[in-house]
Amino acid sequence: MARQNPKQTPMMRQYLAFKERYPDHLLLMRMGDFYESFGEDARRVAETLDIALTTRDRGHPDAVPLAGIPHHALGSYLPRLLAAGHHVALAEQLVEGDPLDATSSPAISSGAQTKKRGDGPTGLVEREIVRLYSPGTLYEEELLGGARSSYLAALAEGRGGYGVALADLSTGEFLLAEFAGPGGVTTLEGFGVEGYKMAQRAAAAVVAYLEETQLGGPLNLRPPRPIERGAFLRLDRATVDTLELVTSSADRSSSRRSLLELVDLTLTPMGRRLLRGWLVAPLARLEPILERQAATADLVGDADARADLRERLSGLGDLERAAGRVALRKAAPRDLVLIRDTLGRVPTLAEWLKGRKEGAWTTLGQGLEELSHAGELLKRALVEEPGQVGSGGVIAPGWDPDFDRANEELEEAERWIRGLQEKERGRTGIGSLKVGFNKVFGYFIEVQRSKADRVPEDYLRKQTLVAAERYITPELKEKEAVIVRGRERLAGLETHLYRRLLEELDCWTAELAELSGALARLDVVASLAETAARGGWCRPELDLSRDLELVEARHPLVERHGRGPFVPNDCRLSGGDRQLMLLTGPNMAGKSTYLRQVGLAVILAQTGSFVPARAMRLGLVDAVFTRVGAADDIARGLSTFMVEMTETARILNCATPRSLLLLDEVGRGTSTTDGVAIAWAVAEHLHDSRELAARTVFATHYHELTRLVEVLPRAFNMQMAVSESGGEVRFLHRVEEGAARSSYGVHVARLAGLPKGVIRRARALL
Repeated sequence: MARQNPKQTPMMRQYLAFKERYPDHLLLMRMGDFYESFGEDARRVAETLDIALTTRDRGHPDAVPLAGIPHHALGSYLPRLLAAGHHVALAEQLVEGDPLDATSSPAISSGAQTKKRGDGPTGLVEREIVRLYSPGTLYEEELLGGARSSYLAALAEGRGGYGVALADLSTGEFLLAEFAGPGGVTTLEGFGVEGYKMAQRAAAAVVAYLEETQLGGPLNLRPPRPIERGAFLRLDRATVDTLELVTSSADRSSSRRSLLELVDLTLTPMGRRLLRGWLVAPLARLEPILERQAATADLVGDADARADLRERLSGLGDLERAAGRVALRKAAPRDLVLIRDTLGRVPTLAEWLKGRKEGAWTTLGQGLEELSHAGELLKRALVEEPGQVGSGGVIAPGWDPDFDRANEELEEAERWIRGLQEKERGRTGIGSLKVGFNKVFGYFIEVQRSKADRVPEDYLRKQTLVAAERYITPELKEKEAVIVRGRERLAGLETHLYRRLLEELDCWTAELAELSGALARLDVVASLAETAARGGWCRPELDLSRDLELVEARHPLVERHGRGPFVPNDCRLSGGDRQLMLLTGPNMAGKSTYLRQVGLAVILAQTGSFVPARAMRLGLVDAVFTRVGAADDIARGLSTFMVEMTETARILNCATPRSLLLLDEVGRGTSTTDGVAIAWAVAEHLHDSRELAARTVFATHYHELTRLVEVLPRAFNMQMAVSESGGEVRFLHRVEEGAARSSYGVHVARLAGLPKGVIRRARALL
């Protein structure tokens, strides 16, 4: 008889039907203890995960490629598929209409089994798509990590600009913004975003996509919050990377880290995410900055209060995402325990706040209510340390009468079983008699074969072993049936009650989100204060002028991880006679470090933080632009010089008089003649353009540019100090008034190890 074509089996037809519904997703289908993929999906899965690619029905001319992963390892394989850019659809086996893991995340399988072990002649296992995974729709902590947010973004183009919507499904955060471009509900007007017409279109796209990927389940989205234009300091990608705000550009072997890692002394996951958000989006308006700064200063000046607050925050879990999973009806018992325990600690934090100054703390602590009703609900509903839903070890006694009765009936039968062994030993006189259980035969009474002649008449032989006989009794069989029915009933009741508990708790998810935000803000301010106290940082003075004055400023990363003592430097810029600083000096003397430390000080100040300096006065900045270093962009076919010019063009087109520009070596990627001409023209434009005229540090090796101070009244020269003695050159890493006489390139070449003959010839040519 010819073998059936593997492509036409009922199981493969089921797989292909799922695949037709979600053609753009890798489909993983649960088959017993494995998630299997077939065909082209199998090839992609095997290649991405570096696992074996095999076939179904090996040897058949139409054999189907097959790749599978163990169900218990999904949590480790899934992130790798998502990181590779794949979207994943998960098809689960169903048990009486529910997925295998009805109350837990499919990413971490509990190992529950279907009643039907496989697809065969007796029928096809019922399956359904239970989860669609994509990088922007994750809520499982095992897939997200706690250090950063995970946004789904949509962009809508309209007349004169773009609308953007950002949603974090794990926390419910929902943001709208609009930007000028080159020349759910039926309406969002009730949320204060009436004017955001383009952003509303983007928001509709986000909601539609989430509704599709959540397969009809509830969405965790708070009311959309508009991002007002001008509320935040503008930082483009190049600036975030150049200043190493959240990632380091240093070699992996280096001990240097990012600014985020340096200042991150937070104690909660939501605080860690918020600190990252504050650093990449500092404030641009005076009042909210001063509120944050005042709270930070309060803690910097009070070490005992700072330590007390950090102690009260220590050990708090990720309340924000736990509440998010409640809203999605995906919360596990451990999430509810986290919420319960957090609510139990809130009163002590509220008491701490009462002892602080009003104003900044009132704003930062807004939302720090007790939520006593939610806390009481969880205390009454949950046992102290719940297990898995359906095990009978989650719902607390006294919360539901039916559950209590079912639990008592089950416990009574189990107590009878536990006492049976001693009872039967006494009745039979067989001291070695045992009562046992296995999954195949159920409960049994085991007697050594040598004692078999002493068993009572009501014992019915169940199984014969080499050295023993196993029996049952009518009463034992009856109690076993009570236990089996009782466990099934208890599991069903507990699952129902747990779902009801999630629905009741959902009434407080908005308040829990507010509480989480308050805890995060307190955590971040305490972290900034601790960083400032440890580093001896100063409180900056902020105003609405166009001045920037730094006294003995340091680069916090270089100071922390440098090889020797850091040399601090001053910086003074203004919208008046010191608008354009022309900074000259040799390589290795510290120009790039100087540019970066000025930028970091501004960003930290507008975050609400103290800064690494002896003193600082800052007229608020609306944007920080950097052009420091460049490399080829091979993927886009751009040369180093083209990358440099593109970045410079963006700065000249986007900066305003309130911006801070940090430019290094403009024009260096081409010939000297062209480079000088471009750098000269850029510097003139920065000075003369009324639409620009931004505070600028312009570092250059082109000494011709130092003559600009003769024709540009707001330009001035600064140099990296150098000491020359006996033919030796020493870089002092100090910034001074005046123009450098040389770039000392030959000296740097000697330090780099060029052969002595090359160095002698270079000096002769020079």
